[in-house]
Amino acid sequence: MLLQQSQAKPLTTYFLVMPHSPKTYEVQNIVPARLFACGLNLFDMNSKDWAESIYRGHKIPIKSYHVSGSSYRPHELYGTEPLAGIVLYAVSTKAGAFSDEKGWKLPTGRNGYPGYIILKKSKDIEHIKENSGAIIHGKVYKSFFKKDLVRHDTLGGGFAYTHKSKSDKTLMWKFNSRILNAGTDSWHGEEKTMNKIEQKWIFAALKNWVEKGQQTTPIVKDNLVLAQK
Repeated sequence: MLLQQSQAKPLTTYFLVMPHSPKTYEVQNIVPARLFACGLNLFDMNSKDWAESIYRGHKIPIKSYHVSGSSYRPHELYGTEPLAGIVLYAVSTKAGAFSDEKGWKLPTGRNGYPGYIILKKSKDIEHIKENSGAIIHGKVYKSFFKKDLVRHDTLGGGFAYTHKSKSDKTLMWKFNSRILNAGTDSWHGEEKTMNKIEQKWIFAALKNWVEKGQQTTPIVKDNLVLAQK
């Protein structure tokens, strides 16, 4: 899967191009000058975007993206049903730090690892009451963990397959979450939109889940790391 740019709009539009497929999917408009401030500080350490001199804090390597077996599996990637999802990279520990690549315990008793995705049909979780302020993503979290999302206890991101705008009911994948993706702490950038490398791998994992029922998508070639300033 490749990312291509188009300059046909005032904002740079990134497109996902699937190898060996005629389809090209528009996923998100991103302001080019602020790519470095998008979402979590998640980087490919092999790329020119990686600035080790800035990110000297704790680092969490990401080896794969895994879709929870409790997730909803739609019939197609671009269907008629609105969807919502979250991805988790770390949770706070009793010691007050975040978990590392060894993961954390899930409510099921199994381990969760960085890159853990939960996808739900929006209609199935709309009844859930949550107090995190994350609205739809908070409902996804609570549907699985049975408790409210606490912003500072979780490193993760939010995305959805939802209406393009209030006036345009066309469904499209959006990788936005003001509560999960943006922040003023040492793990986040200022923008609510995930950066392009994170979008790329989450979309790949969702595609494998929807089309093949494949839960785990290994990271190939890229050297992903979540880094603290």
